[in-house]
Amino acid sequence: MNSDGTPPPADGQARPAAVLSAPAGVEVAGPAAAPIPAALLDTGRLWTAQDVAAYLQLSVKEVRQRARTEATEAGSIPHLWLPSTPEPGKETSGNVKSGHPVIKRGRSPASDEPFSRKEPAMHILGLDAHSATFTLEILNPRGRVCREVKRETSAESLIEAVREAPGPKVVVVEESHLAQWVKRTVERYADQVVICDPKRNKWISGDEFNDDASSAHKLAELYRGGYIKEIRHPDEPGAKLRSLFLHYYDLNRQLTRFKNKLKAVFRQEAIGTAGAGIYEEELHEQWLRKLRGQQHLQHAARQRFELIDKLEALKQQTYEVMVTMARKNAAFALLEGMPGAGPVITTGYLALIDTPHRFSRKNKLWSYAGFGNKRHTSDEEVYEEHASKNGNRPLKWVVSEHFLHAVEQPKKANRFKRCYEELRRKGLDETAARREVCRKLLSTVRALWMKGEAYRDDPLS
Repeated sequence: MNSDGTPPPADGQARPAAVLSAPAGVEVAGPAAAPIPAALLDTGRLWTAQDVAAYLQLSVKEVRQRARTEATEAGSIPHLWLPSTPEPGKETSGNVKSGHPVIKRGRSPASDEPFSRKEPAMHILGLDAHSATFTLEILNPRGRVCREVKRETSAESLIEAVREAPGPKVVVVEESHLAQWVKRTVERYADQVVICDPKRNKWISGDEFNDDASSAHKLAELYRGGYIKEIRHPDEPGAKLRSLFLHYYDLNRQLTRFKNKLKAVFRQEAIGTAGAGIYEEELHEQWLRKLRGQQHLQHAARQRFELIDKLEALKQQTYEVMVTMARKNAAFALLEGMPGAGPVITTGYLALIDTPHRFSRKNKLWSYAGFGNKRHTSDEEVYEEHASKNGNRPLKWVVSEHFLHAVEQPKKANRFKRCYEELRRKGLDETAARREVCRKLLSTVRALWMKGEAYRDDPLS
């Protein structure tokens, strides 16, 4: 007997030739366990797996197996009961576990089209990538491990492993030197690529037992639980500009390092090296003659002169390439109009911020640039409250250089110079006043960029 007391059709009864999917306007919480015969849709009641088996001349076991297979392929929860069309304007709710899926009837508020079936939930692909090998673990929407893959790292292998996951999928990988490559390689084969902050994933880095497989699994579980801190990676043109600027930033640091080492050689012989005159190429031999009595020091100084000259040339080449690329951005002219913002500082803002719209509030940009605060409280007691050391260090260098050129070096007054002087008159120490003006610089950069307006020294004018 069926659930409503009616007997199933006899074996000899004629069966409809047409086999239909779920009727238009009916939304089913899960994939259909089997095609729905047209006759079932006119009965006005729910049909069980036994009813379907009787109509399709299958065993109940075969119907249930078919439901599980289709659910696995679609990435959803299997169910075995097929809904009939509810009365217009009504909504029937139920429990998938008890065999009565949720059925909704109505029309979309945005259009006159009936509600369509919901998309299956996403599979989560936790990826632990290294230059030699990668490990990929696939979790289904219910959190069960479907597959674990470990292969040699290559674009072909990674794409093949991602495509093996059925249905919609999200790839989760920690920030590293390979993160941009992973994003560029698999973003066409996944619905979403999430690059996350490894500093937040203490479950992975702080675990006493850790390997590639467990790291991939924990990464997927952290994403499933909503504990991932996503890091934005720009699109391909933005990634190229960022890479060029970071190369320039690294060359500049190496150049400073070798300049300090060069001066240290002369200080060993009590030779003063104040100022930048020692770095002029035409004066190298004059400085080397001062070390005639110490051949080993003269040899070291000569090679460091050569390194400095080479780094200067490489730095200039990189400067020309990155600034040419940055000038194509419409925001370049807006930001360069700020006091103290030359081509390098403007390029740094464009390369490292990418877009101002990623920061819903200005204090989020402050934190990203390393000018945020750290605060720990518990039981209404404050344990820590001071400046945070976290943030994007290259961007912090850009803002610090901007402060130097906008406040400390120029003789002509501007909004930021006046603000700094006012803060000092009010009693703030140099560090606190400098930090406040750096925040003001960042806020101005964000406002000009978002509004597309040129800089005005008096914002109310």
